[in-house]
Amino acid sequence: HEVMRLDSFSKFLMPGSRMGWITAHRDLINKCIQISQLTVMGANSVSQIMVGSIMKQWGSSGLENYLKSVQSVYSRKAMAAISACKKYLSGYVEFREPKGGMFLWLKMLHCCCYAEIEAECIREGVVLVPGRIFSPLSVDENFTCPYLRLSFSNCSEEELVEGAKRLARVFKTKMMQSEQQ
Repeated sequence: HEVMRLDSFSKFLMPGSRMGWITAHRDLINKCIQISQLTVMGANSVSQIMVGSIMKQWGSSGLENYLKSVQSVYSRKAMAAISACKKYLSGYVEFREPKGGMFLWLKMLHCCCYAEIEAECIREGVVLVPGRIFSPLSVDENFTCPYLRLSFSNCSEEELVEGAKRLARVFKTKMMQSEQQ
């Protein structure tokens, strides 16, 4: 009765749809429905119609085939991101290879927070999400976090390689500035 799994169509079917489902004991699902009815009227109608139409047309076997295709694409992109990070960012970051998902979490070895490299990232055209925003400790303005979240789902394999090269330039610039001080 105490375990709940949340899944989202946003991660594999319609980014931004803000629709998903809950897998849990019936009592827990009923409680979630009550809370949802008190706080929101429901998901966007257009999103509901689109997801409903797709699911009706595809059926469970069509969804299964689509998921396998998406998993294959994300797996290739993940491997490209991992390979690029190993090749170009060795000595600047460390990371664990993800077993799933759409993100690679990088731990900066020579910087304590994203703010230290933000301006240079902007100049290089590198977009990363500071890990700080995912921490409950971020309410403390003095909290620093050496993690960056790299998304590989929306980039081509070539863009991932180029992004790693640019991020390496960011770190090289940061290290040269630190040495000069």
